[in-house]
Amino acid sequence: MIGLAASLLLIAISITSWYFTAGELNEKDKQPPVDALISESTGPLIAILPLSSVDSSATESRLAAGLVESLITSLAKLSGMSVMAHASVIELEKQSITVQDLRGSFGVTHLMRGNLQIQDELVRVNVQLVDTGTLQTTWAGRLEGQIQNTWDLQDQLAIQVAEAIAVEIQPDESTKFLQKHSDTAEALAYYRQALLLLIPPNDMTRILTARNFLKRANDLDPDFAGSYAGESFSHTITVLFLNADNPGYELEVAIKLARKAIQMDPDFGMGYASLAFAFALDGQIEAGLENARLAVLLSPGDAFVQFIHGMNLVLSRRTTEAFEPLMKAIRLDPAESRTPYLNVLGIAHFTNKDYSDTIDLLNKNRQRGGPRGPHMDIFSAAALANLGRETEARHQVAELNLTYPNFPYEAWLEKWIGPGEHLDTSIEKLRFLGLTQP
Repeated sequence: MIGLAASLLLIAISITSWYFTAGELNEKDKQPPVDALISESTGPLIAILPLSSVDSSATESRLAAGLVESLITSLAKLSGMSVMAHASVIELEKQSITVQDLRGSFGVTHLMRGNLQIQDELVRVNVQLVDTGTLQTTWAGRLEGQIQNTWDLQDQLAIQVAEAIAVEIQPDESTKFLQKHSDTAEALAYYRQALLLLIPPNDMTRILTARNFLKRANDLDPDFAGSYAGESFSHTITVLFLNADNPGYELEVAIKLARKAIQMDPDFGMGYASLAFAFALDGQIEAGLENARLAVLLSPGDAFVQFIHGMNLVLSRRTTEAFEPLMKAIRLDPAESRTPYLNVLGIAHFTNKDYSDTIDLLNKNRQRGGPRGPHMDIFSAAALANLGRETEARHQVAELNLTYPNFPYEAWLEKWIGPGEHLDTSIEKLRFLGLTQP
């Protein structure tokens, strides 16, 4: 049973409701309120807690984890609702938080929890759905299925959860809602872990480790397009972060891998997202945006897909359009500290000359242990300089010169801002404050 930080959500079922108790959320550990980062969403947001194993056997635990991963993947395809990313739910296990905080700080409208048990060849799943506003159980179900055919069980569960939340499944979603992209939950897990490892790609060790994870996913399921989509992303990100010895070759490989992912699984959103990202760095702006939009249509509830769409818009100098998908990514995956969403949202604000918001977002990222390095610190220094906070900016510039003397700051800023007065002014102020270039 999950309990968000040693029973952070202690749930006891009464006749008509669940009773929740939890420790106080420490002020220093609090995530920023949801309305401080994202616009309000009209659809429900569900957090699916890991299913507990009744007998605590390894088989039950693996099956429970796979069932949750598959359920999230299915529900994330529906535009009428949102599903919190599994990584964020796991991260919240480490904190003490009340249901009210989950609703107020993260916008969670529903929680699902339950347990799984295997008896002989029969799998039994008991689940309950609770409204976080009223703390009332809105639906409870018991499902059974054969262990050799757990996909049917997952499909039944996905349909019943969507019906319980009263989500309207659009006609173009109905045929793809229950489509499986991998028959192996472990392959999906390796794929997700690899995407997190790729941020930030400050050293090739991270890139190579992520690629090994993707190779393992491919070994487990050779038909899973995510292995190729993830590897495509790994090549493009080295170009963006100026780590590629031959950017043209890296992008050529990335485009080839993304196209293979799409050919293998035309309904897998990340395939199009990876192709979109490679196109954006290759200067094929409109093709990149077209593929990013298609990725979002296929996987509206995938935080990483929304993030790539937003990132493409920033790189394409369409910043005002970038805020919505970037804030959706944060809403879907608000608690996993390794995600780059806050950073890119901060860059988007910088390109929009919202310097105070840039500093606030980059500081939030640092406070929660998110990815950082010269790539983000230079934006923080530039924002301080543009605000006239010279003492703070000069201190940060001195630290950058000392810690990362060989980083190509000007080329990095130009990647995001583009040539023009904004770039020239920012670089001039940073040089005046002492920034050196290799």
